[in-house]
Amino acid sequence: MSTVVAPLCVADALGVKQLIISGLTERWGHYVPSFNPDLEGFPQSPLGSLTLVAKRDGVLVGTGTLQLLDGESGEVVRMATATGSRRVGIGALILSRLIAEAQASGLKKLALETTSSWDSAVALYTKHGFVKTHERDGDSYFALRLA
Repeated sequence: MSTVVAPLCVADALGVKQLIISGLTERWGHYVPSFNPDLEGFPQSPLGSLTLVAKRDGVLVGTGTLQLLDGESGEVVRMATATGSRRVGIGALILSRLIAEAQASGLKKLALETTSSWDSAVALYTKHGFVKTHERDGDSYFALRLA
């Protein structure tokens, strides 16, 4: 199977939104629109500076977004992988590309947050060099210094 990671195109926008909502629903048992105003405004309002999509044999299977916070830092948000496509390296491909794009943009630091109990997400981020900076209200916060 062939996996391609590329910037979001208009044709994939609604699929990306549904992929993220499906992931949130799976994790939490429900989806609360008021907790996700950025997602509710998407695709009319962008999720971030760069949203990538992963397709395996032409089927949308993953996404992730890099938001620029200022001239030196960014945040990785809205990482999601389709249920049947997890633990085969799709999240790693997307995250690696987002890190490379951040470096190419001259950013010095990336941040992200995830739910502390999501062991697979925590493992993915630490494997890519992110260091936990703190925890609050069940969430873990990470940072990555870029060269």
